Amino acid sequence: SGTLLKDRNLSFSMNQGHASGQGNTSSLNVNYRGTYGNIGGGYSYDANSDRFSYNASGGVLAHQDGVTFGQPVGDTAILVKAPGAAGVRLE
Repeated sequence: SGTLLKDRNLSFSMNQGHASGQGNTSSLNVNYRGTYGNIGGGYSYDANSDRFSYNASGGVLAHQDGVTFGQPVGDTAILVKAPGAAGVRLE
């Protein structure tokens, strides 16, 4: 398992094993945390089945200047209006 890219926003995991009665088992999962939301997918198999999964999540904030897409919004959200400051990161 690990992370990749400059901001470590691509994560992955790979597993290989053996289960009694099921034979070999394997899985691969990849997740990307982007500016406008998150996407991910996975694949796993064992002797009885193959499984695919996918996911997507994000937030949508409507305001007087339009709509802004971003990471999932929890209990608190903030929108900063800073004209001329494109690409500035907040922490």
